[in-house]
Amino acid sequence: MKTILFIQGGGNGGYEADKKLVASLKNALEKKYEIAYSEIQSKETESDYGWTKQICKLPLKSNCLKVE
Repeated sequence: MKTILFIQGGGNGGYEADKKLVASLKNALEKKYEIAYSEIQSKETESDYGWTKQICKLPLKSNCLKVE
């Protein structure tokens, strides 16, 4: 099974706002794909808001490209 990494939209409430889209995607793809969808917290003190580190720590079945 292939995994699709879905990353929420930025800004306040991005995760909650995109939940409906992820549910629709899961329904449309049925059991052909796994959808990885985790909430990403923004850290205002980091240049990329801390997203890169959090994404690379997600429990995905494939490798993650680390960007620095």
